[in-house]
Amino acid sequence: MTTIVIRPARLDDAEAVADIRNAFWQAQTGRPLTDAEATRHDWQSPDFDLARRVAVAVDAMGETVGFTWITTRPPNSIGLMLAARPGMDSAAIRGPLLAWAEARAHDLMAENPMNAPFTVYVRVAPDDGDTIRLVEGRGYTLYRLSQEMRVTLDHLPPAPRWPDGVTPTVLVPEGNERAVHAAISEAFETNWEGDRVPPFETWRYETLADVGYDPTLWVVAVDDTGEVAGAMGGTAAWRSQDDVGGLFDFGVRPAWRGRGLGRAIMLQALRQFYARGYRSVALSVDADNTPAVSLYDSIGFRPTWRSATYARH
Repeated sequence: MTTIVIRPARLDDAEAVADIRNAFWQAQTGRPLTDAEATRHDWQSPDFDLARRVAVAVDAMGETVGFTWITTRPPNSIGLMLAARPGMDSAAIRGPLLAWAEARAHDLMAENPMNAPFTVYVRVAPDDGDTIRLVEGRGYTLYRLSQEMRVTLDHLPPAPRWPDGVTPTVLVPEGNERAVHAAISEAFETNWEGDRVPPFETWRYETLADVGYDPTLWVVAVDDTGEVAGAMGGTAAWRSQDDVGGLFDFGVRPAWRGRGLGRAIMLQALRQFYARGYRSVALSVDADNTPAVSLYDSIGFRPTWRSATYARH
């Protein structure tokens, strides 16, 4: 029987947590997902209470062998991750971690003045069968599939065709950030609860903290009244990979949909990456978002891996 202690995480646990996350991603995708620096940045974001949001499992030798991490808190939902080191006793590690996370979820939602029923979402790394079996045994069901897609830029992408009255610009720190945040927040309003844009200060911190942060890799589409019609974020290091560009926070306001703006933003972003010397660009998308997946596929993106989200109401 494995002796396991579950305790709240500290900042100096970031390296061990990053190693555990990377163990699964490295095995299934051939690439790491994160690093200790990025993990610490995430844990130091505004209003993130580390001791209440992250716990680690420690064995009798003092080694960190698993973790759980409450990642989101929309009004009526909790998102969390959990994982153990490959080859470790799954039931002895993942079970207590999930119990800890579910207890914290109840505590957090009890602070919600709406006091409404809530949903717990568990995000599972690709092919982490032990975690899938655990959550299914606890009554969770498959809710969403997310997939990474990548495109190879072996030539300069076509020039975008902008709708009349729209011009592209970039993210301007201390300039158009709030307008960009408002635009993508509106665009994401109909997404499922675990895929919404956080409040401005949290969103700005997470954007600035990204290891590949570069505001000139953003594409911000502005109409002739000065309003942001759509935007797409760009990072110079996708999941800590310096040779892979990344796209995220892609949103077009509802009033501008159906006019080719999304394709124009995407092509502009890819041209910017190509000009910087990138030959591979990646993004993550909800596999059920058919319009987005179809757009990416038509431009040349292809799936590289999938991960699952399970839910329990």
